[in-house]
Amino acid sequence: MTRKRKTNLIDSESYASTHVLVPDELAEKIRTAAARISKEDLAEPGIETDSHVTLLYGIVSDDPSLVAARLQKFTPFSMLTTGISLFERPEYDVLKIDVISPGASMIHDSLRVSLENKWEWPNYQPHITIAYLQKGAGRRYCVPGILPGFYGHIFSAGEVVFTDSKDKKTILELGSKT
Repeated sequence: MTRKRKTNLIDSESYASTHVLVPDELAEKIRTAAARISKEDLAEPGIETDSHVTLLYGIVSDDPSLVAARLQKFTPFSMLTTGISLFERPEYDVLKIDVISPGASMIHDSLRVSLENKWEWPNYQPHITIAYLQKGAGRRYCVPGILPGFYGHIFSAGEVVFTDSKDKKTILELGSKT
């Protein structure tokens, strides 16, 4: 996503990013769960409306061919959801669904070391953001039974969405010269 937001990673500038879209059926379950979040608990930018797993955010170049060239060596891969948890940031809580995916991690690592980017977190943790919550409000949504658990959803990724800093999206096939 190229949405402007302040984080401890990147200031309010926009950069390019890569992500994998979540299948429609799972995205609908996530939207249904997010609708159960109290409006008073939401922080800016609120509920994530585009369910996805980010591969790399903070890419400096807006040229999708640079990413496409690196994706040629990768084949479609799977992702597995493993439950709800939080990123606790100084300014807000990020309610998320954890994802395990060696393929996503390999692509992240490849893009991170081969493209100029502003990634500054020590570890890549694949996830699907549900919502941004007021500081301290996130823990209550991690309690079993409050929201669906999101355990064991498996989905495949055969393409990557490249979004430039102006929010123009380009679909890039894995293993092709798109």
